[in-house]
Amino acid sequence: MKVAYSPKARQRGDDLALLEQATNCLQEVVEPAAEQAWAEWDSAEDERGRHVYTLTLHDETREVRGRFSPSELGIPSYVRAALHRLWGGILKLRSDEQHQKVLELVRQLGED
Repeated sequence: MKVAYSPKARQRGDDLALLEQATNCLQEVVEPAAEQAWAEWDSAEDERGRHVYTLTLHDETREVRGRFSPSELGIPSYVRAALHRLWGGILKLRSDEQHQKVLELVRQLGED
């Protein structure tokens, strides 16, 4: 899996190790499809002005985003669950697209 860290994400050296741990976990979560996915970490402020990291997870045509505070990144069980939800979001989008294709094929067969 290709992973990128924005310059802003790299600025807080103390948190970089947490991002790298989360990335290792992410690679385990997406392992069967790791070649088809890539991730980008960035740093931002939330609506309350608190520091957060954003993870954008991509596959060929889809993307999902998650936000993590530095304290959340320090809780491995929380990170793993959140990463599973994000990857599940990608898989749901894939499934929805495939379902629509099947429905279209059935509709076309019904017209013949």
